Amino acid sequence: MKEGITPELLYLQSKWASLMSYGLTADLINDVLPVTTNHATVYNHTQQVAQYLENEVEEEAHVYIDGCEMVWAELPMPDMPLTVGIDGGYIRERQEDKRKAGVCEVIVGKSIPYNGKGKCFASVSGDDRPKHRLHDLLKSQGMQHNQTVTFLSDGGDNVRDLQLYLNPQAEHLLDWFHVTMCITVIRQMMKGLKPHSDMWITPEEMLSQMERVKWFLWYGRSVLIADYLHSFFERCVFIISVCIIQINGLDIHTLEAFVALFFDPFCTQTDRDILIIQSHF
Repeated sequence: MKEGITPELLYLQSKWASLMSYGLTADLINDVLPVTTNHATVYNHTQQVAQYLENEVEEEAHVYIDGCEMVWAELPMPDMPLTVGIDGGYIRERQEDKRKAGVCEVIVGKSIPYNGKGKCFASVSGDDRPKHRLHDLLKSQGMQHNQTVTFLSDGGDNVRDLQLYLNPQAEHLLDWFHVTMCITVIRQMMKGLKPHSDMWITPEEMLSQMERVKWFLWYGRSVLIADYLHSFFERCVFIISVCIIQINGLDIHTLEAFVALFFDPFCTQTDRDILIIQSHF
């Protein structure tokens, strides 16, 4: 640092500024330490520390798995599995004096070991080294190539790409919250259905079968659920489309695609979001 500041004070400023606003950090420092500072100074010092840490991060790599099974077998006995939860969202951006300069996409998560405290991580859209940061975090928790790591996410393309090729023993799962959220949306659509002369399945039967779908997923019967959903989809896609046509007056091709996306396990979250937005206009 070019300014005359002790490393201890710089550490406190950066740590506290990461937990609360720059103004509150400056007030706290002025109260507990024999120094005088302001929010602008705290902001500048925090940004300089962040830039210093950023320069220490190595370049991004596509794969962080090295060696082979023979090498991994010679590693020490690993700890219990690590569990990593990842999700995405949007926050407001700030550009200079503009407090509402738009929104940016962020990915946040937490890695929890079997014993010990978890560690949080985050990255923003445009970050060119998010996978390297996550890999460093897992390594700091003692991750080995012969250790199981369970990743939980909503299956979105951005979070899915982030967790690939970090560990050969990795297990990638859809978390229950996002699975049931999609099922809840479909069930709410079905509750608004009215009997139709062309129906060969009643709304009550559709709701009952969607309840079966949820418990098939809960018990991990993936092979059975794939065949069941395909058959169920063919039976109810027409009546769901008719219902949405009556509500929003949408194009029939858009409706068929809209319903299909809820049942397609290979559809990305981005495609779902775009289609849902289109259905409201």
